[in-house]
Amino acid sequence: MPIVSLTDPASLATPGNSVSTATNLADASPTTFAPYVNDTVELNKQWKVVGGLRYDRFNAGISNSVPSAITPASASQGIGFTSVRAGVIYQPTEAQSYYLSYGTSFNPSLETLSVTNGQQALPPEKNRSYEAGAKWDLSGGDLSLTAAAFQVEKTNARTLLSAGVYVLSGDIRVRGAELSAAGRITNRWQVFAGYALLNARIVSALDGTQGNVPANTPRNSASLWSTYKLTPEWEVGGGATYMSNRFANNQNAVSAGTYLRVDATAAYHQPKYDIRFNILNLTNRLSYEQLIPSDQGRSVPTIDRTLLGTVTYRF
Repeated sequence: MPIVSLTDPASLATPGNSVSTATNLADASPTTFAPYVNDTVELNKQWKVVGGLRYDRFNAGISNSVPSAITPASASQGIGFTSVRAGVIYQPTEAQSYYLSYGTSFNPSLETLSVTNGQQALPPEKNRSYEAGAKWDLSGGDLSLTAAAFQVEKTNARTLLSAGVYVLSGDIRVRGAELSAAGRITNRWQVFAGYALLNARIVSALDGTQGNVPANTPRNSASLWSTYKLTPEWEVGGGATYMSNRFANNQNAVSAGTYLRVDATAAYHQPKYDIRFNILNLTNRLSYEQLIPSDQGRSVPTIDRTLLGTVTYRF
């Protein structure tokens, strides 16, 4: 094999028996304009009302150098959508708070700057969410606990009617709960923990996926992070992130297995600067960071064990 320069490699002749295949070059650009207004009205010391209104103008265009039956040569979309937010907060004491909230949102077809043939002219999918939750500050503020239950429903999900024909007649619903805790066990020892349970279902669809679990939706996920100050200057810590099995597509034909990543950190603190080292994926475990529904389901693996060093200086 010839030796070439890394900075200015020479052009090598192509073998006569080599095969050349054109690959797709996708060029996409979005613009978003989104004015909004939010307000919180204090009715008295215990009760507050929250309201908000937002208008989004989303424009996007995409072109593919090698179009196919799935990807169009070009597509463009301009969407205007108004979403709302409303809620009520009850605070009987400074240490506890309870709330109810409602909100809407939308997902245009070109949101991820990719599109499947047949979806270009569809209006956006619409979502509505309901949530109830609480927060408690205990031990003089050294411990904070939160809990929430919610439902998010996509009321007009895109669903395949026939080859290349999509309609907005599906329904996807996620019901879940979240718990979190953050605080100090001692003056030197801090802990942050969280857990989420998602009960997700495709309620209705025309493509045979009714009753399945939506793509990229783990039933259980959790995280734990803890740091300890050995001295006023030296700090060490670590934690883990976990997700249960996820499907890469709504057909539930491809799954990624459980995700688990363990990280660690060490830091040296001074009044004017901080030096920190992070080890990502400490155990060098192979998990899958992202799942992509296209091409019947693809996955992106986590990085190998990685050491990062950072210096922060305060002027």
